[in-house]
Order: sequence, then structure tokens, then C-alpha cells
Amino acid sequence: DFDIIHFPECQGLGFYSLLARRQGLAFKDCTFVIGTHGPTLWVKEGSQDYVRNLGELEIDHMERTSVAVADVVVSPSQYLLGWMQRNGWDLPERTYVTPYVLPQVAASQNGKPHAKQQIRELVFFGRLEIRKGLKLFCDALDELCARPGTPPFEVSFLGKETQIYGRSSIGYISDRSKKWSVSWHLVTNKHQAAALEYLRGTGRMAVVSSLADNFPNTVLECVGSGIPLLATNVGGIPEIIAEADRGATCFEPRPDVLADRIRTALQQGAAPPRPSVARSEEH
Repeated sequence: DFDIIHFPECQGLGFYSLLARRQGLAFKDCTFVIGTHGPTLWVKEGSQDYVRNLGELEIDHMERTSVAVADVVVSPSQYLLGWMQRNGWDLPERTYVTPYVLPQVAASQNGKPHAKQQIRELVFFGRLEIRKGLKLFCDALDELCARPGTPPFEVSFLGKETQIYGRSSIGYISDRSKKWSVSWHLVTNKHQAAALEYLRGTGRMAVVSSLADNFPNTVLECVGSGIPLLATNVGGIPEIIAEADRGATCFEPRPDVLADRIRTALQQGAAPPRPSVARSEEH
């Protein structure tokens, strides 16, 4: 009896409902909207993983079919639609880019310019996994600690524990830290509001070093909250940030590049980037 039904594309959750309509069994007068964010094979590509079983190919088929036969498809970024097209997905005529609305908990005076702040703490912000750039971040810290003259700083890891190379990501960080000359700690028990409150602390700069990402809420929340930020230039991340601020915020996902950008921020301070769409323009 619903006029509109929304499904994510992930895991093909709308597949059987859409199949039932195609077979004339149900949902004759319903409009199906598929929201895209992270298809299975896209996640595997970004995680440098491979297809492990037939079930994953079946899910890929269900995701592709759900998108192809939907009435409307919406994506938060132009990037992901481009990825789908390059990888042989069929998109319906009514396909739109609809960026996420900034959560109220992250709202700030984002239409006003932000002054530079002195940076004393780097905060890795995101799940503690390879795709979110944990190894890249640790590699950059290796380079920074090996360089003479780097201003003093400390490091925190703000995100959920995962498995890396078959072991705890926290154990991985602990092993990597043996090369570092700076103190570090974990912040793994904070929900969204508490995490943003931590990042708003004086002297902190978030680092989102994702190897692949679509339209990550970590970046959206930092930009909306007026938090100094460095983020990779991958996927849809640049679409979140005002064009004038992308050069100072976004970096190529290489350890030497990230190390250089961090060192500059420690020496010169960093200003929070502005959003590509002001909150007053969101609908």
C-alpha cells in the first residue's frame, strides 16, 4: 500500500521486491527508490580484496539488478555513479546526485570563514582498517618521526577496531608505534556526538586517509563542525569540500605527501575547510 519504497543497493535488499513487481505479483503502483553508497565489489576494490565465493558474485548481481530496474536511483556523489558506469552498471533515466544532509549534531557556523589554529594533536578519524587508510597514516608517521625538526605533536586513533591481516587493528597500531617518537592513544568508545566533541578540542586536526571512499560522513561531519582536516582526494571526498579549500585540505594518498602536509600544518597551523554546499542551501 506504500506509494514510495526506499532500499539501499548494498546486499541487494530490494532485489526480490523488484523481481516480484516485474513478474506482476506485487507492488504494481509503488515507486522504488534505490539509494547507492557502497556496492560489494566497490568495497572489495577499495579494500584491495578479491571475490572469495560464489555468494559474493550473486550479491553483486542482485545489487546491479536492483539499480537497473529501479524507478529512481540517488547517489550522494557523482563519483560513485561514474564508477558504476565504468564497471558496466545500467542506470535508469531518473538517476540523481543527492548529497547527504549534514547531521544536526555537526552543525556549525559553516558559512563563516574559519581562522587558522595551532595543531598539536593528529586524530586518525575512521574505522581502523586498510581501506580507511590506517596503514597509509602509520607509514606517514614513520616518515614524520624520522625527519629532524618536525614540531612536537601527539597522535590519537578515533574509530572502531577491526581485523587487519588476520589480527586486531589495535595490535597492528601497537607494533607500528615502535618506530614512533611521539605519544599516542586510542579513542574507540565514542558515539557520533562525543566523537565530534573530542575533535573540536583545541589543537586537534582530523586526518581521513581513506584509500577509497564515496561520500564519507567522517569528512561531512568535520567540515560541518568546523574541524581542521586533512583528507585524501579519492572518490567523492572533494565533492564535500568547497572548491577554494580543496587544495589545502585534500592530498594524494601517498605517505610522503601526507607527511609533508602534516608537517606544514604543525608548522603553520590549519584552518577548517568550508563545505561545498552551505547549510542554508540544504533541502
